[in-house]
Amino acid sequence: MDVARRLAAQRRVISSGSLAIDTLLEGGYRAGEIVEVFGESKTGKTQLAIQAVLSAASSRLGSVFVDTEGTFRPERLAKMSELRGEDPKAVLSRVFSIRAETTARQIESISMMQNDPRVAGSKMLVVDTVSKNFSVEFGGERKLKMRQSLLSVY
Repeated sequence: MDVARRLAAQRRVISSGSLAIDTLLEGGYRAGEIVEVFGESKTGKTQLAIQAVLSAASSRLGSVFVDTEGTFRPERLAKMSELRGEDPKAVLSRVFSIRAETTARQIESISMMQNDPRVAGSKMLVVDTVSKNFSVEFGGERKLKMRQSLLSVY
């Protein structure tokens, strides 16, 4: 086993709640790793994102959901947790949602995670959708360099 695989195996793993996805991720979501999900509109990306914070919260871990699309619905998360046999109030207490309607607010959400005691110990970060605000505010070929630069920093 190479060094990278050995180190990855030592990090905490959070099951996605799906055997197929856990198989693809070699066990689930691993601390310190980025998982990018992409695809066409209406293919379940947001559902998967909500499932990810539910999995973390069900494992008694704090989660942050940065919502650039206006799609986060606490009642949906509560219903999903109820169907899993979890206490919806307990699950919701471990999920912090940030509505990021602008690039500035989206970037600010990262410093909030470092400085706000309500979310500083969170172990799962979900951003739905990373590029949306950047594409809207820095659209077109003329602003491509700025958009890519800001996305890179984010």
